[in-house]
Amino acid sequence: MRPTFDGTTGGREYAVVKRSPLYDYSRGEVVVFVSPADHRSRTIKRLIGLPGDWVSVPDKEEIRQIPEGHCWVEGDNGTASWDSRSYGPVRNTLSSSPLEISSARIILVAGSISSVHDFIKGDAKAVPL
Repeated sequence: MRPTFDGTTGGREYAVVKRSPLYDYSRGEVVVFVSPADHRSRTIKRLIGLPGDWVSVPDKEEIRQIPEGHCWVEGDNGTASWDSRSYGPVRNTLSSSPLEISSARIILVAGSISSVHDFIKGDAKAVPL
């Protein structure tokens, strides 16, 4: 699986998100949620596991079952990503929890604001993640 963001823009990549029902998510999708480190910002990760799934946590040499009401998210750059391998399962319900999955999915990743503008105007096409 290729990284969603290419990392060549010095951290200046932009994501366009579309709100969608929480029940509509599936494994492999990129999701947006409140950052566990800073509750004023959002984090973008790939949805790896859903409630009841078993996931491997290589650094801790363990296999964990994802509890009901939670999901497992990981970054595409596994060796340098702060994700569920660090902070555990993420709540997948809208609540006051600092680790809630937002009802949004990524529909476009762009290297510049002008690329986002072209997409909105219809002059560019989105590439599926």
